[in-house]
Amino acid sequence: MTGRSLRLSTDELRPRLSDVNSAARPFVGRAMDLRRLDEAVASEVRLVVIEGEAGIGKTRMLDEGMAGRPSGLELFRGRTDRDDSRALGPIVEALNRHVAQWNELPDRLRRHRDVVGSLFGPAPISRPNHELGPAELCDGVVSIMGHILNRRRGVLVLDDVHWGDADLFGALRRIVYSDLPCSVIVTTRNEDEAGALSELLDDVTRRVHVERLMLGPLGVDDVRRFILDAIGVAATVRAEDVHERTGGHPLLLQQLLDTGELGGEMTVSALPTTIGESVRRRVVRLDETSRSVLHAAAVLGSTNSFDELSVFLSLDESALLAALRRLSDERLLIETTPDQFTFAHALTREVVENSLLTRERRALHRRALDSVPPGAEPGAVLRHALQAGDARRTLDAAKRGAAPALANGRPALAARMASAGLEVEPDDIELTSVLARAAWQLRHRDQACHAARRTLDLADEADVQLLARSHHLLGRIAFEVVDVAAHRASVDALIELLERADAGDRPLILNSLAELTMLSSEVDAVRWAEQALLELDDAGSAEAPMMVNLGAALTDVPGRREEGRQLLRRVIDMGDDAGDSLLQARALNNLLCEGVYAYAGDELRLLLDRLEAVTFRSGLGAQMGENLALFRAVTAERAGDQTATLDALSWFGRSPPEQASCLALFAVSFDESRGAVASARRGLNEIKETTGLRFGRLQRFWMQAIETRVRLGEGADPVDLVTNLLKPEARPSRYMLDALDLAGHALTAISRMSAAAAQSSLTAWQDWAGEDPDGRSIHQHLLAIKAEHDGDFAGGRDAYMRSLGGLPRRAAVVTADAERGIARCWAALGDRTEARRWSTAAVARLSAWPGPGLDESVRLLRSLGGRPPRSGRDASLSDRELEVAVLVSQGLTNIAIGGNLHISARTVAVHVSHILDKLGATKRAEIAAYAVREQLAG
Repeated sequence: MTGRSLRLSTDELRPRLSDVNSAARPFVGRAMDLRRLDEAVASEVRLVVIEGEAGIGKTRMLDEGMAGRPSGLELFRGRTDRDDSRALGPIVEALNRHVAQWNELPDRLRRHRDVVGSLFGPAPISRPNHELGPAELCDGVVSIMGHILNRRRGVLVLDDVHWGDADLFGALRRIVYSDLPCSVIVTTRNEDEAGALSELLDDVTRRVHVERLMLGPLGVDDVRRFILDAIGVAATVRAEDVHERTGGHPLLLQQLLDTGELGGEMTVSALPTTIGESVRRRVVRLDETSRSVLHAAAVLGSTNSFDELSVFLSLDESALLAALRRLSDERLLIETTPDQFTFAHALTREVVENSLLTRERRALHRRALDSVPPGAEPGAVLRHALQAGDARRTLDAAKRGAAPALANGRPALAARMASAGLEVEPDDIELTSVLARAAWQLRHRDQACHAARRTLDLADEADVQLLARSHHLLGRIAFEVVDVAAHRASVDALIELLERADAGDRPLILNSLAELTMLSSEVDAVRWAEQALLELDDAGSAEAPMMVNLGAALTDVPGRREEGRQLLRRVIDMGDDAGDSLLQARALNNLLCEGVYAYAGDELRLLLDRLEAVTFRSGLGAQMGENLALFRAVTAERAGDQTATLDALSWFGRSPPEQASCLALFAVSFDESRGAVASARRGLNEIKETTGLRFGRLQRFWMQAIETRVRLGEGADPVDLVTNLLKPEARPSRYMLDALDLAGHALTAISRMSAAAAQSSLTAWQDWAGEDPDGRSIHQHLLAIKAEHDGDFAGGRDAYMRSLGGLPRRAAVVTADAERGIARCWAALGDRTEARRWSTAAVARLSAWPGPGLDESVRLLRSLGGRPPRSGRDASLSDRELEVAVLVSQGLTNIAIGGNLHISARTVAVHVSHILDKLGATKRAEIAAYAVREQLAG
């Protein structure tokens, strides 16, 4: 009888994975958790997390839950393996059976050909021919899932995601935020409170419904039921003792059942108390051959084939078969498919591996390394080479694997492989360059900067593309950390490089120059971007990034801003054909930098919603979240909705914005505009102390303009403020509409102080903004204030009227200032009816913006014989105010309310103040009474 036929004849003796989940292995004590899982799937919860310590029953819980899933629900299931270096390994495993059925690439996925090839190649699709970014990889995964589902509902189930890296969690975030009709269920050990999963949960719980199931040990009654189902009623008398001995740990109970230690004449005091002890007891009683097979399997991986073990151990088939049967009998290994053996539990493999002596482990990895075939997957080679201490093979595997990992959109894997290789050869320029780009994608800026500088030190002067990418990367990092000198040095280095570059390298350098100078609003940004497009050989996917850079640069140019907006719109309208989500987000972000000051109504709302969707479906919250909050806040400010502005500022989350960001500066501007000058001053001081005044050019001007308004409220000399605001060294060399808006807001406030201040403001504005067509409304506003000071009320009235055109999206408090000016001029001209009409318009505009502007508008209307509406006490509470009112009625403090709603206590205090004002109340108890009376909690 041959060895092969012998293996076939023993099929009936082989313990299979299905046996693990059979009635012989009782499932007890999880009824409530299983019901919650079923309800979460039925109600289409976006993310379900099943947490617990190793062996607590997470996978078994999934087995039971998915066995009872609704009919028609497509199941994708994969498992994360700590040794798996495939791109998005568990997701690929979950989708592979579907993709394997394709004879050719579906038409709707042709744009993602490179992604499909990278993940599922080589057949029937070729490998990628360009470097994929993480966003592009994740976009492809979502499109593949969407094609497979074809509008059906699905559930993606991933076991053991605690082994996952940043690449996997980036893809999970993208899937959870997508519009796929698919829930995601993951299992994880709850051992790391600060890992990648925790970061994911912190992010997604603010946006989608997350169900978390925490699995604990079984209770005494559960253990009794387990013994009853597994052994019989007589043995249940020992249930309390068994529970005390095992702690109610399901895996240990199962191991004791598998090994027979719970049956027969068991002695409770002799039972092992931990899973590790249980595994070690079974290993100790193995014969030498079986133990050698188990040790080899632990080193080689979680799953091994019969033939792999045979070759590795040089055992004949009969000896290996006998050893595997013994290991199966001991429930250490399970034959999951014919000739494929898997550890009964990941924890079993860990215990076996950890029991090896260092010398034993090293020797086994050396043997594994020697048996690896030529051209094997670099990740597997690297793992064995590191454990074996083989420097040469470590370096070789890292050099073969790091660059492809980065090209395939896996920066976390690329960084690990490059770092391992650089431990062996610190001067390897290819690995250093890969590490620089991978670390930057992972937002490890210090590591990226160090690696990029090291790349420049090692690079040959003839390698122009490598030099260009390194200088571009350093320039991006410098911009992000507000290192103006370093940013300028990178730009200068690229200009020098351009002078000696050949035609093939010039578009790359020109585009790098366009991007860096666009970010810092430099004069040459348009020239570089236009030249990059002009010299681009192939119009296609490479054209869109250049269009984004040129469009963003043109929005800084007076008279060409609309041309820039149209370029950005072209990229946005290209949709997926333009490139990955990151490029779409950049185009939307750059357009909205202008759009919140230029657009209104549905057009603006659509752009904001689209940016939010792209940002969170692609995991770009860290890069775009602050700007998105800022855009929503500015939009609400334009509309004069103070509550909506507060909500936009709070929307960013519990963590405050970076102190050098425009969002932090806007929060100060918000305080000043509602009359909280002391709070605004504190905010400015905090920003100064935190940043040391290290700002980018744009933030520096924001700071100057806002501080001008704060200082005016503190009694500073207005003429000095004008001089300081627009002094030559303080002026941005290029500016978008936000700079015009900020300067205009400050100068109109200053102009009100005196005729001299009005003249100084007007002169400074004409010198600074000149004939900028987007600044005409501000120019007319300043002219009107000057005319009113001079007693030219007809001229002032007409100029105020003209100021209501031009820049269409000025802050409500500024527009109301013009409306009050029109009212005063009509009154001075003797037409009190028109004066009352315009002062009423100012009151209405600021009805949802309590503060000095509203107070002044009300006083003016009353002085003209008008009757202002009662203070907002009759106004209904906003949705957020209703939430706050309910929590106040429950006796919560502002801090506790902030924790519930993920907003700051300071924001809660403002909401409470508004509620009191609207209700005509003075105490929190009155808010509570109102909440009860209106049955808000119900």
